[in-house]
Amino acid sequence: MVIISTSPEGLQRHLDTLFAWCQNNFLILNAAKSWVMIFGPIPPSLNPFSINSQSIPFTDTFKYVGVTFQSTAKDYFTTHYAEKISAARRNVGVIFCLELYVGRNRIPPQVTRTLYCALVDCHLIHAADIAPDISAQLLTKHSDLQKRCLRKILLVSKHSVIAPLYTESGIMPMAPRRVLLALRYLLYLIHLPNKNYSFMALQQSENLRNADSPSWLADLDFALREASHGTLILPMLIDINALTIKTLCNALRKHRTPSYQAKGRIPKNPILGVSVRPKFQNFCPEKI
Repeated sequence: MVIISTSPEGLQRHLDTLFAWCQNNFLILNAAKSWVMIFGPIPPSLNPFSINSQSIPFTDTFKYVGVTFQSTAKDYFTTHYAEKISAARRNVGVIFCLELYVGRNRIPPQVTRTLYCALVDCHLIHAADIAPDISAQLLTKHSDLQKRCLRKILLVSKHSVIAPLYTESGIMPMAPRRVLLALRYLLYLIHLPNKNYSFMALQQSENLRNADSPSWLADLDFALREASHGTLILPMLIDINALTIKTLCNALRKHRTPSYQAKGRIPKNPILGVSVRPKFQNFCPEKI
């Protein structure tokens, strides 16, 4: 459970109200398993928060529903990015440890691609819907690991051209892939009832965006512009509907990035003696 307040006094009132409700419903709040995080400037004088006279410790990092927040970082999801890229790297090592048993470059591309989608891709796209990419430095690490995996899957050199990695594997580049997931989440949000908390939060996000303040919609607009190299923008919330989002998704899928425009050939596999061109089915991120 998360309790949010814009003032220390308000947060303490919320805690007291929650404690009273738990007592009336035969529930117990454990202060030792609760934490307080402060986002933004820390007040010069701050009294400790408490539950039933038991102090609640402060923390700057906390994981909630699988997503790690860090209140002291410029990007609150910095630690989450680092944890997911670390988990993805570990799984990459697990996948290609199979070469110790079958020999170097002898794992069929179809097999490694399946393992990549099951064990690595899930970490690279984790929380993409709620945390649009606003840091090129953090996103680059995801993209570099994806390209490294695709080169190993297709059995090509680490200096090979980029475009064939996606055209031959049928896997979408990381930046547009993550934006598509966020757009599909937006499609879900706009169809919620007006009194739904998530829909109300979306409206507040639009108000912040109109006021040129940081918000989820502003971050999504930035990520969309970056993924499309400035050719696509996110309309105002009042103009967004299912058709609008579908049009944006289709335009983003068809957008040709500089890496796609590069030309090159995939060399023949020196061991198998055949061109590495696995016949994969088209990878449809909208079905994920």
